[in-house]
Amino acid sequence: LVAQPERALLVVGGDTAAALLGDAAVEVHGTLAAGTPWGFDTVTRRLVATRSGGFGDDTALVDMVGALLNGRL
Repeated sequence: LVAQPERALLVVGGDTAAALLGDAAVEVHGTLAAGTPWGFDTVTRRLVATRSGGFGDDTALVDMVGALLNGRL
């Protein structure tokens, strides 16, 4: 879905985010929706958007991908 997957990371679930990001800090720049922060990994400068695995409505994942593809991030 993403032309350059190395430039963005969309993560669902806190355990998944911890496993993928490790000790990397994320500089938060805003939110896509309640409970969906986005920012940049301070090491790779890759865009990162996260949300809790048990949070959000039925379109939460579609909304995250749409925001990335439509240039909202």
